[in-house]
Amino acid sequence: MKHQYRKQTFSYQYIFAGLLIISQLFTSFFASAQTARRFLYGKVTDQKGQPLFRINVQLEERTVLTSTDEKGEFTLALSSENSTVLLTGIGFKSVRENIKSGNLPENRIIYTLIQTDQALQQVEIIGQKKSSYKSDYTFGATKTATYLKDIPQSVSIVTKELIADRQIERAWDVTKLMSGVNRYSNYNDIVIRGFRSGENQPRLINGLRAAFGYFDQPITANLERIEVIKGPASALFGNAVPGGTINFVTKKPLPEKRYGFSFSSGSFNTIRASGDFTGPLLDSTILYRVNAAYSNAGSFRDLQFNENYMIAPSFSFIPSKKTSLNVDLVYNASNSRIDRGQPIFGATSNTAIYATPISLALGAPNDFYKVKNLQLSANLTHQFTDYLSLNASYMKFIWDEALLEHRTSNTYAVDGSNKEISNLVAMQVFDRLQKLYSDNINLFLNWKLQKTAVKQTILVGYDNISQTRPVGSTQNVARGYRNAANNGIIATYNPANKSAYLLDKNGNPVPNVAFFDIQNVQYPIRNTSNYIFAATIYNPSKYFINAGYLQDQLTYKNLQVLIGLRQEFYTDKTNYKQSTETKVTQHAFIPRVGLIYAINPQINLYGTYTEGYQPQSPSTFNNPNNGGPFNPSKSNMVESGAKASFFSNQLAVNFSVYHILQKNVLVSANDPVNADLLRQRGKEQSNGFELEAVGNILPGLSINANYAYNNAIVKEGLPAEVGLQKANAPKHSANFWTKYSIVQGTFAGLGFGGGINYSAKRNTEIFTLQLPAYTTADVAGYYTFNKVRLSINLNNVFNQRYWIAGYNYTRLFPGEPRNVMLNISKLF
Repeated sequence: MKHQYRKQTFSYQYIFAGLLIISQLFTSFFASAQTARRFLYGKVTDQKGQPLFRINVQLEERTVLTSTDEKGEFTLALSSENSTVLLTGIGFKSVRENIKSGNLPENRIIYTLIQTDQALQQVEIIGQKKSSYKSDYTFGATKTATYLKDIPQSVSIVTKELIADRQIERAWDVTKLMSGVNRYSNYNDIVIRGFRSGENQPRLINGLRAAFGYFDQPITANLERIEVIKGPASALFGNAVPGGTINFVTKKPLPEKRYGFSFSSGSFNTIRASGDFTGPLLDSTILYRVNAAYSNAGSFRDLQFNENYMIAPSFSFIPSKKTSLNVDLVYNASNSRIDRGQPIFGATSNTAIYATPISLALGAPNDFYKVKNLQLSANLTHQFTDYLSLNASYMKFIWDEALLEHRTSNTYAVDGSNKEISNLVAMQVFDRLQKLYSDNINLFLNWKLQKTAVKQTILVGYDNISQTRPVGSTQNVARGYRNAANNGIIATYNPANKSAYLLDKNGNPVPNVAFFDIQNVQYPIRNTSNYIFAATIYNPSKYFINAGYLQDQLTYKNLQVLIGLRQEFYTDKTNYKQSTETKVTQHAFIPRVGLIYAINPQINLYGTYTEGYQPQSPSTFNNPNNGGPFNPSKSNMVESGAKASFFSNQLAVNFSVYHILQKNVLVSANDPVNADLLRQRGKEQSNGFELEAVGNILPGLSINANYAYNNAIVKEGLPAEVGLQKANAPKHSANFWTKYSIVQGTFAGLGFGGGINYSAKRNTEIFTLQLPAYTTADVAGYYTFNKVRLSINLNNVFNQRYWIAGYNYTRLFPGEPRNVMLNISKLF
């Protein structure tokens, strides 16, 4: 099918070409300065004599940076007679040595680094250089650089290396790689430990809140890793869901020059291309990185496609050892259609979900969904003394949506006697334009007290978060039945008042939007001028969050204590800057406490208690069809577990047990008249445990494996739902993936990967409709030579028919059938 897209205002090919030209000009400009310099040749190894890859090597007096290659070797240009060389790497003690350029040996100098728990970057200014499925640290869980084993809370991380090995482009495809994380739909809508994290729930980019749309998924081309901080994170980030908070960490500049290109093609007419350019500018005090990507993909689903453009420049300015500034800009534009799911025949408990093909989608060829995102962020850090530093961050996020869709009304057609017609799905049409703007300001002081027996890292901070829906956001909706005069609509059909409706030749009510016949599927272009629309004006709104927080990380011998306190004030304004403006204020005091005890250098035990708070969202205030007002949702979690490292810290194994309770949960009322109507449940509860193993077992052998047991049930609500498993929250889920790469010999560079993904049966929002359990298998092959990598991924090898999630009888979300992706990438 040929798709029609909006005309682009500029050519992205010119952007890519311009970036290449600029980078080459800078390279040529500085090349002449190298000829007069002398060079230090070195090699860096660990205590066992094994070469260390990507160790930072710095000419200290001029902040010149390079790093070691796969053999542990480096070359550093010396600019003066006497220089100080500093070697640093995460997990190793720093080495500092004075070098006289007039007395350099001809052979490489061997430097040996000793493994240790050294301090990390204050903030993520320079990109991560470690290439592994395992991430050693995070900024997201404490706002300070903290090793994962020293965080009294479970954190699941998927690194860019695992994303690349699985050829994942859409962010939420990583959920199957994490313990206790599942899909709720095909949208920006997931389940963490049994609790939904969907529309109006926070998504973080580098720890700052963004205004992502509900239907568009982030792409992974510019992501360093994706983190899920398990449990309520309100003590750090404000209103957050009890299951966990998602944090996207973007790629940062690297100190060495590197260019990379990648091209992929595969099933469903998929084409992807991306570029990654990074390196130093101006004598390494300024580092840059530019990620750019384009993708165009069809789907196994009728009418569905997605075309996406992304460009993401990032700059790091490091004028001294004490001061650094990072600036990121990300622009993303996508053209697609919203996939509302697969319908089946009739809303009865014995309806067969296999009766309709998984390709079946409701819609029209002239539907469209166009989204543009623009993110601008900056982070400044300054170290006043060895013990006191300031961190200041700001992010602006702009989201723009244009939508036309023919979609289900979540019901079926009825005849003149109000009897359901199971092969005809009732339809509605949305025509929508809206924008959202979000602003984040985050300031904190980091004070380290290290001279006493009790070592402390104290963090005192302030958050200002706002989100605005401006004037001009609006939606037209066509649905219901035509009245007898054919000049208006009636929301629902009432056979007792049959004469009020326009009837067809069989005496059945005529819909405003034609029913969709799932037994005789047709996709004609729909003439929207034939519909009677009702306008919905989204009143301008703005919400503010002002919060102060305090965190103290204490260490005494083998014991660590984490204490966090946050006082938060919410202000919601509807009819913002209008004569009818109204204001609602709320506030919350949110604590967090955790303990860690190291029983030996490899194993830490931990326990934590944390609370969460979610006020009624602005969109709920603004939409009168939602009902309400509603009370704020409150939650708490108790968690304990163990974190261990094996094989010289190459493999991390984590175990956690948790209990989460949430009160006043907003859920769909599943009202046949008003699809937007919400209701509030009294309590939901989740008990479970998780086991994860991530990293390297042997040289060349990587693993990502996990299992989760999650008993998420309704504790208080409608009598029929109390005690039932929550929607799209399987009791059991598991993932296993391993990759082996041959590291030496004739077949060096050859690699193989394979694994399985399992999910137990799941309820939908209609508890009488249950999705079956499934197991899928994936395999992959790799070959790397001369910095060229060829890879092939075959997913769902046995062509299992399965569903990742579902809402109701008209909205099931099938998983992809067997598919293949080929990739070639080149690193310069």
